[in-house]
Amino acid sequence: MGKRHYQGGRAQGSSSLCRLSNIRSYKGHRGTALAVSDQEMIDAMYEMATAEGIFPAPEGAATLVGLKKLLDQKFLDPSESVVLFNTGSGYKYLDLISGTKKG
Repeated sequence: MGKRHYQGGRAQGSSSLCRLSNIRSYKGHRGTALAVSDQEMIDAMYEMATAEGIFPAPEGAATLVGLKKLLDQKFLDPSESVVLFNTGSGYKYLDLISGTKKG
């Protein structure tokens, strides 16, 4: 596995999110958990910025990636209403994204 650029899960105290007992609880209530790569987050940051004018923090961009994955997996129906939360700004992560896209 390559170098990890973003460690938001640990920084935000959500290490318990990945505990097996929590994942079982999500699934027991028809919820789920999934993984999002650094590159997927960076790509979604660009997508949200160019399409919507929103410059999200990586964890905010991860919600868009997660939504797309859940739609692809048919976990969510495209007709459902969904709210994505972004509580941070991409401006705090300029070093993460600088030089990653051209054009």
